[in-house]
Amino acid sequence: MKAWEYKAYCKLHFGVPILRRDSVKYKEMYDTKVKEFPYETKLMFMAEPYSFPVTSMMNVAQHSEFLEMVERHFSQQGFQLTEVRK
Repeated sequence: MKAWEYKAYCKLHFGVPILRRDSVKYKEMYDTKVKEFPYETKLMFMAEPYSFPVTSMMNVAQHSEFLEMVERHFSQQGFQLTEVRK
């Protein structure tokens, strides 16, 4: 995948569920504007030029949870997301 595809994937799989859980207003917005579309279209909406707002809508605690979810998911896939310095 390309970098923009990973970003869209993370926004859709990790960020959207956090915001839908924590905000009735966000849940209603997402559900009326995006939820009905097929998966590939949802991913497209998360990327430029559409950039459906996700991480920019998060508070510090939500963003921390999001980053932890991303790290956990990709670590389980064999990715090393941070540089280990010796």
